[in-house]
Amino acid sequence: MDTLLYLLARALVAGLQALPLTVVARLGRFGGGLAYGLCVYWGFAFAPSAHAGVFVNGGIPFWTIVIMAVTSGFRIARPTVVALLLSTAGLLL
Repeated sequence: MDTLLYLLARALVAGLQALPLTVVARLGRFGGGLAYGLCVYWGFAFAPSAHAGVFVNGGIPFWTIVIMAVTSGFRIARPTVVALLLSTAGLLL
């Protein structure tokens, strides 16, 4: 089963890489929640539920800010960087 999921994920990524960015952005806008849910629940199979809950809830704001900064050139304020570093430290503990 894991091999099948891996092969499907590789095929999906290869297919998305061939598409123009505008099409991928539209797919992400409408199918992003499904992709996120599939990845998260697939990862739950490898971690206890207590760990999964902490990482998912703690990771959403972190990755939202990081992806926004990378994709739009948004400059992250110093207090936000400090907050992200503290949250990352807490997640790693």
